[in-house]
Amino acid sequence: SPDHFYHPQFISNVTYLLAKYYADPKYLMIEITENMGLFDFERANDIINKLQTIGIETSIDDFGTGYSSLSVLREFPVNEIKLDRSFINKSLNKKDEIIIQSIIDMANKLKIDVITEGVELVEQKDFLHRLGCDRIQGFLYDKPLPKDKFEQRMKEGYYKV
Repeated sequence: SPDHFYHPQFISNVTYLLAKYYADPKYLMIEITENMGLFDFERANDIINKLQTIGIETSIDDFGTGYSSLSVLREFPVNEIKLDRSFINKSLNKKDEIIIQSIIDMANKLKIDVITEGVELVEQKDFLHRLGCDRIQGFLYDKPLPKDKFEQRMKEGYYKV
């Protein structure tokens, strides 16, 4: 939330928790929702740079839903964007395809990973794969699970890691 992200102790709290739990920061990614209110570009950029100095990557969640999508890519050193589900949650037409393809191409040229959210159908997965988006998330693979069920599935080899 903006309250957490902009809190004066945010970076020191994250650093403390990493040390407390002996966590390697390369396994942590901070997701920033695009419409979270990244209005203070200078301050947000400073926070993101400090996170990356620690070794924490940043992701822009719900990319494409706010009014500042391109500004976010220009202003912040993000590692990943998560293309909002609204881009594929309807019957796709040529205009949608051009927009999605342009976002993927632009992100690739900027060396930013793209994940598309909300993929529920094989047809959506195939469509995105054809456009060059190989990273997807959604109910096509699984629905949210309680921790114990997830752990059981991991033990059974249900998920390929």
